[in-house]
Amino acid sequence: MTSVEAQRVIAVVDDSIKRLELVSLLPYIIENLKRFSVILGSDLVQVLEEHDRVQSSYQKAVSKFLLEQRRSQSASPTTSNVSSRRSSDVSQVLENEDGILREAIALQESRASSAISKRNDIIRRLKNDIYNVEKHAEEHSRRIITEAAKQDASEMKNSDSKKSKLQQETIELKKKLEGDTLTHRESELALEKA
Repeated sequence: MTSVEAQRVIAVVDDSIKRLELVSLLPYIIENLKRFSVILGSDLVQVLEEHDRVQSSYQKAVSKFLLEQRRSQSASPTTSNVSSRRSSDVSQVLENEDGILREAIALQESRASSAISKRNDIIRRLKNDIYNVEKHAEEHSRRIITEAAKQDASEMKNSDSKKSKLQQETIELKKKLEGDTLTHRESELALEKA
């Protein structure tokens, strides 16, 4: 497996872990929805509230059904037929409600998943933008450092060249000065003798 493939696998595993953590936090988030409303945004808060409402309706319906079944089992044999008819009617109503509630829950979960997916896409795009900016900044810094080093080297070379020329001129001027001094001394001696 190449390092690119390994990075992709790690990214998928990290994403799955994050999603699993998010799903495991849903009950806590729903209990503290007001606290997280600013972070989640109004769309996601509405979806979570609807999900909570549908889930509690479902649980109430199931509880009613179970209570009705217990009552029908403990009823006398004469009322048993009426109770069993009621129980089957209630059972059918509950099955219908159950189907409706499951569809509503699936819809809400789909909406929540869609909202989370959109936010993940936004986060992914922002991370990519940050990466591109950092990469561009690195390249720009590298270019500036390279150009500065080239300019420094060029200035150093020019400086060495100027220094060499000035040393050469200094040597030539010293020789000329020595020559002029010697000529002047000879002229002075000649004038003194004359």
